[in-house]
Amino acid sequence: MLKSFTSWQKNSALVVSPPDPALGNYAFPCFKLGRNPKEEAEKLKKKLILPAFISKTEVVGPYLNFFFNTSIIAKEVFAEIKKQKKQYGVGKSKKKMVIEYCGPNTNKPLHLGHVRNMALGNAMCRILSFQGNKVHPVNIINDRGVHICKSMLAYQKWGEGKTPEDTGEKGDHFVGRFYVMFNQKLEQEWKDWVQIHPEITNLIVEEQIKRKQQWFGESNVGSEARAMLRAWEANDPAVRQCKIICWHKPATADQKNLTWLPSGGNRPTTQTRPAHTTTVAEMIYQF
Repeated sequence: MLKSFTSWQKNSALVVSPPDPALGNYAFPCFKLGRNPKEEAEKLKKKLILPAFISKTEVVGPYLNFFFNTSIIAKEVFAEIKKQKKQYGVGKSKKKMVIEYCGPNTNKPLHLGHVRNMALGNAMCRILSFQGNKVHPVNIINDRGVHICKSMLAYQKWGEGKTPEDTGEKGDHFVGRFYVMFNQKLEQEWKDWVQIHPEITNLIVEEQIKRKQQWFGESNVGSEARAMLRAWEANDPAVRQCKIICWHKPATADQKNLTWLPSGGNRPTTQTRPAHTTTVAEMIYQF
């Protein structure tokens, strides 16, 4: 339509969206049509014969703005959807894409902000796949590592075999509480250690942080968490059973008396577990 009444051949690439929807759906800049772009926009407006799907045009400064007839466009779109059904909108793009988006943090309560980002990432993968692209989603279910061992260890030490049902908590708050509990115990150990080694306070803040990170493996709870992780990665049956008992499916009669102890541990070698433990996923998603 614009090609018929302008000498600018690449006019389709110049069509833009106005900053305010009240100014129209699209705008055509008239800077290159003459010395006075506003006058050129007025001339162009008089020449154009509008199709049914455009309700009107307005000159806004050096732009000629177009307003859609939404009722006609909606009717045409719905007719096309009815015709093509599930194939409507299928693209022919053949690009390879990697889309990384967040997954749930299994050690803390989820809020709507987390869910929003997860939904956006998943929707993006689905939309791009529908366009014909080969999409490789990267979404880490972050339920393995030393951070999980922190919660497992805290639950083993101070959980008393309770479940969210016993405490009346939502599952994500229940799991998060043991993660916080571990870090509280760790922080208290650090304070006690600093009292014995006051020279640490003479270091600059960055060096204190670095030393604290190094000290993690020297602390009691930190060294136990790391030992649990190493045993877990080595497929140690005891720590695997501990994970099942503490976090996964209901324990069997044989499993209830199994527990994992770090090297040199001085606690009893057996510890009774309740027969109605809950999975991490169940704990987290019991809203």
